[in-house]
Amino acid sequence: MDWMGQCCGMHKFLAPFLLLAIAPVQAVADSGAVCVQNSSDTAWTFVAHADGGMRRVETLAPGGLLCSAGQAMGTVAVFETKEDLEGCSLRVSPGSTARLFAFPGVDLCRWESS
Repeated sequence: MDWMGQCCGMHKFLAPFLLLAIAPVQAVADSGAVCVQNSSDTAWTFVAHADGGMRRVETLAPGGLLCSAGQAMGTVAVFETKEDLEGCSLRVSPGSTARLFAFPGVDLCRWESS
């Protein structure tokens, strides 16, 4: 028996709450939002802004996801800190997620968009 089988069913109790925590992000990403994901191994400051929508700014740990709701083209960007004025940006289609793989310096980012 594994450790989860020994914990009095707590994992069965928590599973629905964990799914609820994930569901809103997936719902936004599926609705045509403009999203950016930190696929690097360093925390950076990201911006997601669907044209005509809300501009969202957040420092994302590796693997983190940030979305801006909307049904229009948008811009995602990455900066070393929230105070920086220069970074890297990319125009993306609604419903897509841009993944940052490397940020070696201003305007030198390696992106993948899907």
